[in-house]
Amino acid sequence: MGVPLDKLKYASGTEKHSTYVRDYFDRSNLRAGIYMAVIVLILEAWMVTSLTKIVITSDKDFTPYWLFTHYGRYGVLIAAAVMMLIYVKRYFAGKGSHIGANIVMWIFCIACVWFGIYIGKSDYAKGNQILCFITMALFAHCLIVRRPIVSLLFSAIDFELFHYFAGLEQEFSKADSVNLLTVWITLSMICVSLYFQRLREARNDESLEKINEELLDLSLTDELTGIHNMRYFNEEAVKMLENTSIVNERDGANIELLFMYFDIENFKAYNEKYGFDKGDKLLKDVAAKVTKAFGNNPAARFSDDHFVALASKDDCVKARDEIEDYVAMVPGSVKLRLKTGAYPAASRHENISLACDRARIACSFTKKKYDIDYYEYDDTIERDVHLRQHIVNNIDVAVDNGYIKAFYQPVISTKTDKLCGLEALARWADPERGMLSPAAFIGTLEEYRQIHKVDQCMLETVAGDLSDESKNMPKVPVSINFSRLDFELYDVVKKLDTTLKEKGIPSNMIDVEITESALTDNGDKLKQIMSALKEKGFSLWLDDFGSGYSSLNVLKDYKFDVLKIDMIFLRGFETNPNSRVIIKTIVDLAKSLNMVTLAEGVETREQYEFLKEIGCDKAQGYYFSKPVDREALIELMKKGAF
Repeated sequence: MGVPLDKLKYASGTEKHSTYVRDYFDRSNLRAGIYMAVIVLILEAWMVTSLTKIVITSDKDFTPYWLFTHYGRYGVLIAAAVMMLIYVKRYFAGKGSHIGANIVMWIFCIACVWFGIYIGKSDYAKGNQILCFITMALFAHCLIVRRPIVSLLFSAIDFELFHYFAGLEQEFSKADSVNLLTVWITLSMICVSLYFQRLREARNDESLEKINEELLDLSLTDELTGIHNMRYFNEEAVKMLENTSIVNERDGANIELLFMYFDIENFKAYNEKYGFDKGDKLLKDVAAKVTKAFGNNPAARFSDDHFVALASKDDCVKARDEIEDYVAMVPGSVKLRLKTGAYPAASRHENISLACDRARIACSFTKKKYDIDYYEYDDTIERDVHLRQHIVNNIDVAVDNGYIKAFYQPVISTKTDKLCGLEALARWADPERGMLSPAAFIGTLEEYRQIHKVDQCMLETVAGDLSDESKNMPKVPVSINFSRLDFELYDVVKKLDTTLKEKGIPSNMIDVEITESALTDNGDKLKQIMSALKEKGFSLWLDDFGSGYSSLNVLKDYKFDVLKIDMIFLRGFETNPNSRVIIKTIVDLAKSLNMVTLAEGVETREQYEFLKEIGCDKAQGYYFSKPVDREALIELMKKGAF
């Protein structure tokens, strides 16, 4: 029987290689070529140095031809090595090609063999060893691995050329010829062995990569719940959008497809009460319900207790009702609710990740709202999202360019009816969106932990206004609000102290307002900061007293100079008699604790007279003035408004 053609091709190395195997050989050869080129450069540098030393110290006259030929052979090899290194860098940077790699390696190998033949024949003629030729042959054939037939032919040509040119210098003895043949056979066998070893490595790696790709393709389900994962959802959602007629919501027509985002509210509490095993089981049960409710429509676990789906509007309504009822019926003392956000698909080219994110944002509008379980993404949300993005992206620009402005609201003494202080309130004069109120940017900056930039800017602005005599600012203290994050993100005490010293302002001209919510979040650390502020001479104000759930504990645990009564108590002043009782009780309590009281939100003469009557020390609100910029404040002062 004859030898099968494919086995013959394999043995001779003439079979066709895959792109992966071919690239594997190229990468391996180029890596080996790096070491080979570096070694050659080192050796050649040493040899050129030695030659130069001989030329300089020798009494012999060297002809230009001799110098050219001797330096030239080193120059050729050095140039080939440098070219090899340069191409290797380009190749691994993704700029070199398969063909280019082979050309460069062939040039380098031929240069090495040529150099070996040139030096080797001279050494043989002098009766020396032919180690230079053998070394270069080993470099060219063992480090740079090629197909067996190529290696055999190339090495045979190398050795035959050496045998021929060296023989011209001095005739080879029979023993030397046999030895040279033996070296060639040994080198050829090594080359063949290296080739098949590398071929096995390449094919093993290729097989492993294919297996990994197949496993990756198969892993379309969530490991915990068994429902499809987001990779599957993204692929199927794209197909569904392409194959469905999408009606654009801007046209006012019905939306055919909705991206749905589900969140199990209170799941964290359920996990904490019943343990992770029961929590995982609940997720599996809900996942199964989601899969069943949406049928052939794509649905997947987004993350944690969140799921997404894409279906027609009618299918979405039906599926949501089924899942919502199921979640509400889960037994246990922890009340679970399904919160849902939806985003209408506007075109067949929707970005799936963005669409899911918009559905998630819509869902976030239902959080902690017991009368809303479903919210659909609309223009209002879109404007809100764009504004939030604008705020986060441009806060540094706003601070650097002076867009953050300090507006001042007067604080009036109830004993003298005169101005006794100011509160500095931030405004954002945005060149694109106009004047932004604190409600538009404070919450967003706190969420993204950027609020300290505004607060520091306000401190510097107020300090600048107070220090500049030409600005005619009233000589009264100014209170500045500090967020709870300020005490986490930087050294508030140092910042206040440094800023005021730079401006030459005494600490009693700046009052530090701390919101009630900050106290519950920072505990002992904030007590230390407050003590340091008191030592520096700052007056500490408790802002928004009564807006939280732990107001009395705050008074027990912290020492403040001024208690600022939240405006919420004055809102029901005219219609709810309890408001008067509560406000008077707060004022009496503060007096017994040696605290000054200030009521904010004063809007009428009646409210102001009541505060004076019960002994509230200070008042602030629209009855006196809304927050105004520095220039407007000075004008009001000139008119004797307060």
